[in-house]
Amino acid sequence: MKTKLRICHFFGGVRSMKLAKWQSQHGCEVHAISVEDPQGFKDYWKGNFKVHQSKFATKLYLKLRPIQILSVFKSYWFLYPFYIGTLARVIKENKIDIVHAHRHTGAIVAFMAKKLYGLKNVRFVFDYQDPWSAEELENKNFIHKIALKLYFWLEGYVTRNSDLVVTQGQEQTDLLVKRHHVDPKNFIFTWNTSDIKEFKPYLKERSVLRKKYGLENKIAILYLGSIIDYFGIHLIPKADNFLAKKYKNIKLIIIGLVRDQHYWERIQKEI
Repeated sequence: MKTKLRICHFFGGVRSMKLAKWQSQHGCEVHAISVEDPQGFKDYWKGNFKVHQSKFATKLYLKLRPIQILSVFKSYWFLYPFYIGTLARVIKENKIDIVHAHRHTGAIVAFMAKKLYGLKNVRFVFDYQDPWSAEELENKNFIHKIALKLYFWLEGYVTRNSDLVVTQGQEQTDLLVKRHHVDPKNFIFTWNTSDIKEFKPYLKERSVLRKKYGLENKIAILYLGSIIDYFGIHLIPKADNFLAKKYKNIKLIIIGLVRDQHYWERIQKEI
């Protein structure tokens, strides 16, 4: 009898829940650990995989979430240590083979659990997603610069010691390989995509928006996301120029929060 691969997703959002659901439906035994209230994403885990939590930390998180001043870099890092023991318990009780740690916070806390509890027979995957914390620290005061150095040191430790690093594109892979001098063979990348089944805009509303923004009878190419160099947005104008030679009715649209003003100004000159 073939043994099931046992996977635990650690600190992921909807993206990780979709992946966990797919894995559970394709022969894996899947577990997930999340700070969020599991009822918020029960459509993914119900009947597919089990969600574990630190009940105390989750209750505290739900009470503190409305207090914006407590949010550190858009997250509640001071709650994460409560999950070190939770992860170790889930690994031991369920004989987990792979911990898929999402974002920097998930990976750092996962390695803390590995060291503190001597977790040797488990492989770790570092899912490198949007490093917003680093972006928030860029070009700040002296304290922020020290914090940034600590952040990159932790990132380097996790990157070098993970069994596999998952990025969302070749540029992110190149960035980490160059920054931390690691072997690119330990990397894979998957494009960050959206499930069109989850997004069904009303045709009437879409027609109104097209008319409002002068997009009637045009092919609209939309980028929606953070304006930062490692997303490769500078390649969009080049692609647009290439397509414009074949199609005359193309309209390029870029929507997102500018996280690098100089980079955005460069893109605007190329459009």
